[in-house]
Amino acid sequence: MRISSLTILAVEGLLILGSCGRQHNDGGPKAVGISCAPVRIALLLDQTDSTNWTRTPQLRPDDLDPLIEVIKRCGGELGLGLIRDQSNRPLVRLRLERPPEAPMAVNPLRALKARPAYEQSRAQWLAESAEQIRRFQGAARVLLERPSHARCTDVWGAVLRADLFLAEEDPVWGPELSRWAVFVTDGQHNCGTAPVAMPSGARLAVVNGSASLGALSRLNPLRFESPEAAFRFVEASASRGKDSLKAVRFSQQETSDARSHH
Repeated sequence: MRISSLTILAVEGLLILGSCGRQHNDGGPKAVGISCAPVRIALLLDQTDSTNWTRTPQLRPDDLDPLIEVIKRCGGELGLGLIRDQSNRPLVRLRLERPPEAPMAVNPLRALKARPAYEQSRAQWLAESAEQIRRFQGAARVLLERPSHARCTDVWGAVLRADLFLAEEDPVWGPELSRWAVFVTDGQHNCGTAPVAMPSGARLAVVNGSASLGALSRLNPLRFESPEAAFRFVEASASRGKDSLKAVRFSQQETSDARSHH
């Protein structure tokens, strides 16, 4: 008796599905776990004159793609703003829910039965996410291409706005949500808002090519030479979940303690 190639593929698919779900013992459909925690990121870009001699990069809209991918893969929110003479301005925001999780089961037939609903929800999620990303990219392009006529640099106004965004409570993600502020700036504050704290508890990363922290040194930020390096670190932290943030804080505290003893 001849067996068609379609039948062979179907049987192989059933065997693969069955082997992937063997860790479950009830036979019902299970969801494949998301390997990263949802993340909220505030990205503030300095467009003032001092960036010319502190080697602070100016980003293009396409440079935001790595952070968009993090939000798309893990779920979360990205807020984009500028550091100018009046930095406490509304952020351009992109919020994406987590992608639907593919069903798995000990019984391959149950997994196959749940597959159409998953495919439908994923198609809807992809369409909605693509539209949200398109709108965000358009608004980000307008923001980044706006001419800069800043007379001074209001760094603390940017911190205030970013922390307000990062401190927002979220009923969907709750305590699982990690929070990051990435400031592409030299930190040279010379006008505007007085120094403020970051009660949101977000981690702060500062990016420039001169190792300058300026006013932001009091917030004990992480330092990066390039935006790409900072974005990779945020992505890796999201992939490892909130435990990685505790490890970063502990490592920083150890380093600080070690320096204080020398």
